[in-house]
Amino acid sequence: RGYKRRSKGCLVVKDQAKINYDVQAAGDEAMEYALQLPNMVIVSENRVEGIHQAIDLGAHGVLLDDGFLQFHIKRLNIVLASESANPFLMPSGPYKAPKSFAKFADLILIESKDFTRETKLVNSTDDMVLITAIAKPHRLEPFLPKIILPKLRAKYYFPDHYFFQKQEVQAILDRHQATSILCTYKDLVKLKDLGFQCSILTLNILIEPRVLDKIEDYLKINVFKTLK
Repeated sequence: RGYKRRSKGCLVVKDQAKINYDVQAAGDEAMEYALQLPNMVIVSENRVEGIHQAIDLGAHGVLLDDGFLQFHIKRLNIVLASESANPFLMPSGPYKAPKSFAKFADLILIESKDFTRETKLVNSTDDMVLITAIAKPHRLEPFLPKIILPKLRAKYYFPDHYFFQKQEVQAILDRHQATSILCTYKDLVKLKDLGFQCSILTLNILIEPRVLDKIEDYLKINVFKTLK
């Protein structure tokens, strides 16, 4: 839906030919997808309108981000199991569904069993400052390997989806005499045009083949079959 974006309605962030680069209009997560994936990316509060737009642009299937409660749409429901401060809700976070709704999930995936995370540091420097605007930034701690920590001068956590201001970022760098900003890719899409050197903590998800096989089976029945 483009949460926290500064626009409304159905917006094509990336079509088959090009990216419409406006991170404030698209939202940081949608722009992250657009830059890292080959697929088209659309944001829309009205999911049905967004799906029809995707079909008009040539899509044969649609991946919904946070679509668990979209019961009016035929879909394969994939839920990631996670620890939550509220044990009565799923997925974790406010405004979600009661735990009993797990019966509507087609796949419930558990980290370290069904998928694992792989991180890598790109463009490292000797004096970095961590600046990030992701939900629950303490989640980054396990992914800061020992080789990074001696080079890390300070950590600054901003509200989720925050749009950085150049002056405040420059002030942080000057305060610590840092040579680069350590950030996630979600932060990079908002920092890269401000002119700062960034060191990126990349994240790759490794999914077990048996999970991919189940998704492939669903596509064969519900998507690929209709294309013949």
